[in-house]
Amino acid sequence: MYAKVGGISTKELNILEIEFLFLIDWNLTANAAMLQNYYVNLVRQHPSFNRTVKTHHSGTPTSASTALITDMLPMSMRVSSEIEWVD
Repeated sequence: MYAKVGGISTKELNILEIEFLFLIDWNLTANAAMLQNYYVNLVRQHPSFNRTVKTHHSGTPTSASTALITDMLPMSMRVSSEIEWVD
């Protein structure tokens, strides 16, 4: 069905899938850090995204890399207390 929607034959799609798998060395998994970076970039690129910086109880802003977006990540994906912004 995906091949038909893409305007190619099923056989050609199968060949493209195999080629893709060889190009990525059959590595079909992603570690937590990679998923975190993809998630942060996806959210950051959304037109409605407004970056908010946390403040300590003293009212002093924390590092820009500890933006409120960290709180949106599931605990299992938080690999550090800081997010490295990737362009």
